[in-house]
Amino acid sequence: PHAGVRIIGGRYGLASKDFTTGMAHAIFVNLAASKPKHPFTVGIVDDVTNLSLEYTEMSTVPEGTVQCMLFGFGSDGTVGANKNAIKLISKETNLYTQGHFAYDALKAGGVTCSHLRFGPKPIKASYEITAGCSYLAVHKKEYLSNYSVESIFGALEEGGVFVLNSPWTSAELLRENLKLEFRQFIVQKKIVVYNIDASSVARQAGMGRLINNIMQTVFFHLANIMDPVKAITLFKKEVEKTYKNKGPEVVKKNIDAIDMALDNLNRIDLPAEWGQPRAGEVRRPLRERDANVPSVVAEVLDPVQLREGGFLPVSKFSPGGVVELGMTQWAKRGVAPKIPV
Repeated sequence: PHAGVRIIGGRYGLASKDFTTGMAHAIFVNLAASKPKHPFTVGIVDDVTNLSLEYTEMSTVPEGTVQCMLFGFGSDGTVGANKNAIKLISKETNLYTQGHFAYDALKAGGVTCSHLRFGPKPIKASYEITAGCSYLAVHKKEYLSNYSVESIFGALEEGGVFVLNSPWTSAELLRENLKLEFRQFIVQKKIVVYNIDASSVARQAGMGRLINNIMQTVFFHLANIMDPVKAITLFKKEVEKTYKNKGPEVVKKNIDAIDMALDNLNRIDLPAEWGQPRAGEVRRPLRERDANVPSVVAEVLDPVQLREGGFLPVSKFSPGGVVELGMTQWAKRGVAPKIPV
């Protein structure tokens, strides 16, 4: 019954990779080729059997869907606040919502990335946001020194909003502290830049290092999902419910932090030369190692730590996935906001 039918087989999801629409598109392109690869793999860089398909990420969510990414620091409250935001928006609007929360292995103190989608039509995207992000927030400024522009800004669309938690409250301070490649991306993609020193606001409100409700207030104000005034009013009520068991003083501190948030939010107007290199400034490697460092550190461990492990080719890994012992001595992350001296 299947005479004359040509069957092409392949594998996806290897190395726990999401299966995105860009990968699906690559498979159909392969099927349409005069000599399609059979078998094939998609999602990994297979330079051992050379079966992998090249693909480009694309945004195919329904029209009107807003996609947001928020980079937090494990235990800073960002993920919990984003979960509350999803519940609030689901309850108070007719929008469909979706949330996916990625953590690294370090849990508290590690990188977290919240992937949020909101839209008037059902959302069936069962993968992380890889393109078409309209709102990007980085809640820890050290990430902009430690990671590449591709790993942080790669999914941000042209004209999108970028919010940074940092003490760099002016265009000049941002130019002095942001790496050249980040500034060039912002200028080329016409990114709208906002900055808030949420850590300072949290300290003033008596919240210690908890910046979650401050940054969540900024999110409701800028993400263009529902009326911001209504959203922040409802958010305050949810905060009161959440913290009422801890006493009125804790509730007041959280409300004060929310009220202070927008007063400390600054839109940064960028002068024409902002994206140009400063005197002597060049693009440098994220991490440089001495020649005596084991090759596995520079070729495997460093890319993994720099959030680029998903792009490593198969040939870089030991058969069976064996990892040498003692590798944590090379795993210095540089994420502390201050050090005791």
